[in-house]
Amino acid sequence: FQYYKQVASHLGGVRNDMVVSWPKKITGTGGVRSQFLSVTDIVPTILDATGVPQPRSINGVEQKPLDGISFAYTFDKPDAPSQRSEQVFEMVQNLAIYKDGWWANTTPIAAPWDILAKGANAELSKRTWQLYNLSADFSQSNDLAAKNPAKLGEMKDLFFKRAAENN
Repeated sequence: FQYYKQVASHLGGVRNDMVVSWPKKITGTGGVRSQFLSVTDIVPTILDATGVPQPRSINGVEQKPLDGISFAYTFDKPDAPSQRSEQVFEMVQNLAIYKDGWWANTTPIAAPWDILAKGANAELSKRTWQLYNLSADFSQSNDLAAKNPAKLGEMKDLFFKRAAENN
């Protein structure tokens, strides 16, 4: 995958394997799941699997709703369709959004450890964006931005809408 950890705009920065083991509930050991998930889905899955509701408040402090969704549905249905249809990513001005198999992202200007590099904090409207169809291009090797500017525009608009909604 392109790029590396701390570059949230490309799968090399955010795609990670995860092992889940629960012998009493998960059958078919050694199975692989390919549904699109996010780290934000871990706590909702634990709460769902254990039957514990999300606390409304902790020590008198009202809690915000969790962003994630439970992926417990994958435990006994490895081929179930993904229930996550979109996800926003941002870290050190590396931006990306996933939506129904499509991925739009900015191109990193500098290495994550070089945030003072010339141009590292470029105005977001001047960033270069890429577009990938992950359903057909697992490793982000075919940038479709020039061939499909309408889809790229739709994805960019959705990124900024979801980013604003999530502060």
